[in-house]
Amino acid sequence: MLAALPPFLLYLGTMAPTVYGLDSAELATGAYLLGIVHAPGAPTFLLVGHLFTWLPWGDVGYRVNLVSVVAAAAALGFLYGALRHLGMRRATGVAACWFLATTWFYWTAALAAELYAPHACFLAALLWLALRFHRQGRRRDLFAFCLVFGVALGNHLATAFLLPGFQVLLITARRDVLRAPKLLAASVLLVLLGASAYAYLPLRAAAGVEMNYALEMGVDVRSVDGFLWMIGGRMFADQLFAVPLRQLPSEVVWFAWRLWSNFFGLASLLGVAGFAAGLRSRRAETFALALLFLGHLAFILPYGVADKETMLLPAFVVWGIWCAFGADSLAAHPRLALLSGHRGSAALLLAALACGNVVV
Repeated sequence: MLAALPPFLLYLGTMAPTVYGLDSAELATGAYLLGIVHAPGAPTFLLVGHLFTWLPWGDVGYRVNLVSVVAAAAALGFLYGALRHLGMRRATGVAACWFLATTWFYWTAALAAELYAPHACFLAALLWLALRFHRQGRRRDLFAFCLVFGVALGNHLATAFLLPGFQVLLITARRDVLRAPKLLAASVLLVLLGASAYAYLPLRAAAGVEMNYALEMGVDVRSVDGFLWMIGGRMFADQLFAVPLRQLPSEVVWFAWRLWSNFFGLASLLGVAGFAAGLRSRRAETFALALLFLGHLAFILPYGVADKETMLLPAFVVWGIWCAFGADSLAAHPRLALLSGHRGSAALLLAALACGNVVV
């Protein structure tokens, strides 16, 4: 609660008060009308957003903007749980969440209706569940993970690029459990159950909803080909992996600059220290986090769209975890300890950085 509540109040006080622009306006309208927005359709967001339109405060734009506010704050709660499973102390875990919460891209993603704060929320929830299963090997955590993963696909299909990282945590948990055919079948069925949110598309098209982006482009999502066109994101086919291989180094530099600026300049180097510390003490978990990080970049870096910097949140969430462990290792270093012998040194450092972000 402490990790999520102050950021929630911060976002609530700074959020867009009404309908925002571009995709945000489209998503707010789609949620209100239960319409069909651009590919791949984001049915999970539209259904959740529609529930928020029933709230008694503000106009429709304000209510759907609250989806991002709540999702961004909830993500921090799940992230705190994940950090605790990784062995992080309570105070340091809370301060790490506050630090991430006040970074530029995370904060701005929380302020208007968009898919990115919910995407971060699903990532954090899935990481929390995967780490629980990794540590305890309980089937209920695996089942919950599979169901949430399917639902997350209904918010953003880029969730699929995160699967290799999660697989490391799941497979290294209890191999005997994961080899059970019935268990694997049940897991697959739960993923499909969660992803059945995409049935929303043909159902709403059949209802003749007045907002139908696909139909305006001459596509009938009630047909098999039209449905596959929609969920396959074919309207962006010429932009997916559009960046040629020779330009990828410049894209890496582009990302590194945004990572540097998002994490308060030199403070971003805490992530490097945290990654190195993880390789020494939590190799499986660090490898899984690295695959989550690289998996998202494998989608973003070759993506040929102008606004892709707004889509970097999953990579920044992982970097925020490494920053937490970097601060922890820095505070524990006998020569570099900020407050010698003080267990709260890392928490104080991260809390100070969070305050600096808010002031700046």
